[in-house]
Amino acid sequence: SAKAREFYEKAAAIEPNPLIHEKIAHIYKRSGDLDSARSHFLKALELDPANKECIYNLGIIERIYGDYESSMKRYLNLKEMGLDDTSLDMSMGVLHSEMGEMQKALECYERAMEKSPDIDLLCFNYSLCKMTLGDYVEGLRLYEKRIWHAKPPGEQWSGQADANVLVSPEQGNGDIIQFSRYIGLLRKKCNKVT
Repeated sequence: SAKAREFYEKAAAIEPNPLIHEKIAHIYKRSGDLDSARSHFLKALELDPANKECIYNLGIIERIYGDYESSMKRYLNLKEMGLDDTSLDMSMGVLHSEMGEMQKALECYERAMEKSPDIDLLCFNYSLCKMTLGDYVEGLRLYEKRIWHAKPPGEQWSGQADANVLVSPEQGNGDIIQFSRYIGLLRKKCNKVT
């Protein structure tokens, strides 16, 4: 919030502290002001060069800005510092994917999946990577898996007539618009469509 940021900025002006700059950076990051967030993460890192949280967040911001080389250096630095967690492996996978290095992305996603196989976004990224590399069977299985983590209660409709069917959007607006044309056909076949 603006009041919290103002409070932290006053405190940082009195006594520079890496944790205060990190908190300010997170406030800016949540608000979408990545330039200010980056600036405060860098200030925190000047005061505490081993601050893994700041290094990680700078890597994310640099990837968003398309500075892949700097982002990768940050992530590799974290690996050298002994950080071995799902978020870092997943972020490295995203970075490699954006750089078009799909085999390296796959390796990162596989490391992350070994640690945390039930993270939906990880499953989704891993599935897309698998399909991009031509492994459609496993890629589609993983792609479907992420749906079941967030599915509404009840059983998936298998086409039987006279059923009560809940239609739930799963993709972006384009897919919702495209598939909405089938709702009329579904209503003719089923008891109730919600």
